[in-house]
Amino acid sequence: MEDLCEILKYTLPSVVMLIGVWIVMRGIFRQEKDRGNLELVKHNSDTLLPVRLRAYERIALFLHRTTPESLLSRLDFSGMTVLQLQQMIHRAVRDEYDHNVSQQIYVSPEAWALVLNARESIISLVNGCASGFDPSAPAMNLAQSVLRTYAESGETPTDVAVDYIKEEVRRMF
Repeated sequence: MEDLCEILKYTLPSVVMLIGVWIVMRGIFRQEKDRGNLELVKHNSDTLLPVRLRAYERIALFLHRTTPESLLSRLDFSGMTVLQLQQMIHRAVRDEYDHNVSQQIYVSPEAWALVLNARESIISLVNGCASGFDPSAPAMNLAQSVLRTYAESGETPTDVAVDYIKEEVRRMF
């Protein structure tokens, strides 16, 4: 019995000390892990934020460039027919979209859905206006009709998308 007490006299403090050291070390390791995770999040935030902002800028530019005023001011449609202008507008919208499609990675699904809706509304507007003309009519007729119809539409899907994107950017800060 005396031997057992003698053994416990030396081993019990060692066991208690071992448990204490283990608890302290576990806390230190957890803090280091949390600190590393925090640094990783901060680093990702520092590098991802500028990329996301550029994506929002490019989407806003895409939306602006696909409005009828912007499209028609950049296109030279003199001597063209309604059908040719319709095809040229489709191609311009498609090219702008193809150039910016990768930006969907950086925006919310809701924002991207609004961008797609805006693109489709422009195409639908052009198709709807073109259906009222003979395909061989002068392109100026289609251009005037598209501009008039767009101006009369009030708040457009493009406006809605731009407002939503602005709100998303505000929430990032």
